[in-house]
Amino acid sequence: MWNDAYGTDLWTYEWNTTNYTNGNHSIYARSYDGENYSSINIVNVTVENGIDNIPPTIKIITPELKKLYIRLFNYTFKIPFPFITNPLIFGKLLVEVDANDNVGVESVRFYVNNIYRETVTDPPYNWMWSEISDYLFPYYLMVVAKDTSGNEATDIIQAWKIQIYE
Repeated sequence: MWNDAYGTDLWTYEWNTTNYTNGNHSIYARSYDGENYSSINIVNVTVENGIDNIPPTIKIITPELKKLYIRLFNYTFKIPFPFITNPLIFGKLLVEVDANDNVGVESVRFYVNNIYRETVTDPPYNWMWSEISDYLFPYYLMVVAKDTSGNEATDIIQAWKIQIYE
């Protein structure tokens, strides 16, 4: 879209950046000599319209609902198990999370029953859930994504888990 600018020797145009996303943009200036367009100049700019108030998105990918996980010989077997809603886990499990943000994800924190366990700052956002327990217990697995502006988002899943050896 071309807009008119005003001036004689120094030409100006007031650009309202609030209608544009934060990030890199290009401004094209085209001069006209009355008969032909003489040239086009390009200026690259970065728009930063204040504070990012859009929270990140986060979702627990593993464990999945209605799945049975069995860890044997350093391999995890994932078996469809439609008889239960919450995942059922025997042994340790790699918890996998998908986190995204419009500006950038700073970190993903992992909690079990509201007790902090781990922070991951680079993708992939994974954590090995390895806690010894002699009995099958329900646990609440919570993940919190924090973006570079301090906004946070949370996902929680309940899982049943037992792990009798490391």
